[in-house]
Amino acid sequence: GSEMAYGKAIKAVCDDPNVDLVFLHYYAGGVALNFDISSLVEIARKSNKPMFCWLMGEAEKARKFQTNTQNLGVPVYRELYRAVECMAAVFEREKPEKSDLPSYASEFAISENFKAEIENNKGTLDEHISKKILAGYSIPVVEEKPAGSVEDALDAARSFGFPVVMKGVLPGEIHKTESGLVRLGVSSEEEIKKIFGELNIKMAGKGKILVQRQMEGGLELIAGMVRDPQFGPCVMLGLGGIFPEILKDTVFAVAPLSHGEALSMIGRLKSQKLLNGFRGFAPVERDILAKIIVSLGELGCSNPKIKEIDVNPLIAGRNSLVAVDATVVTKPDF
Repeated sequence: GSEMAYGKAIKAVCDDPNVDLVFLHYYAGGVALNFDISSLVEIARKSNKPMFCWLMGEAEKARKFQTNTQNLGVPVYRELYRAVECMAAVFEREKPEKSDLPSYASEFAISENFKAEIENNKGTLDEHISKKILAGYSIPVVEEKPAGSVEDALDAARSFGFPVVMKGVLPGEIHKTESGLVRLGVSSEEEIKKIFGELNIKMAGKGKILVQRQMEGGLELIAGMVRDPQFGPCVMLGLGGIFPEILKDTVFAVAPLSHGEALSMIGRLKSQKLLNGFRGFAPVERDILAKIIVSLGELGCSNPKIKEIDVNPLIAGRNSLVAVDATVVTKPDF
């Protein structure tokens, strides 16, 4: 009975030309209808209408349902707002003509030696290489220099002006802060010599040492690109620093994006007050931020080898946005 009834209902919905998608709300557990969802997915697929599922229920049963349904190619969400967010990302957009899309990057601005870097460093690329790749796509990154010797470190610090940041970068290592490899506010030549030695000892001579210009504080954002199994490259933007824990404020969109779409994505963040200049922070330059989002999408679209990009933090200062740390992850299988 129930399967037939559901099948008929889904078919009626799919036959209606005014319906764009099928949104299924499922409760797993209790006296759940334990029917086979694959026939419903088939009906929706034949009618070329995407199906999304919002799932609630008992942990074990819900997990099983989620795995089975995702394997059928249907995105399943546990939070309603995420489901709606992703549906909006898929539908609220006339796909821009390729020519509409601003190309902030030349076809592939990454020079041959980077391609070699990407080939040779599978998996998580280090911060310095990651930021060079972003810079190749016109994403502003913090000024930094790798220092092979104490002299290099001193030269870099003199050219940036004190204080500077010193970081130890180990291959494949993302969490440098936890490993004690980040030193902020290094403000004298004496300190540089001391910290250079300490970082080398900590890394047992394996990593590289970066000297960075120290950015003045501003609102911290997180931006990125993830390759979703259903929608391909998606860009993400959220609040960084102390806020993610408290606010859970993140927005997603499917790449490629036009400049206007990137602006409206920024407008979907709940924390508009923070973006408009709050407690002495400068207002975020939305045009620059939109360009960065578009460029992250372009990076994802034109480089299938890149699996994800995480820019954290992206610091919004007066009239500027700067990627202070970034990680590019490539697919290990090429």
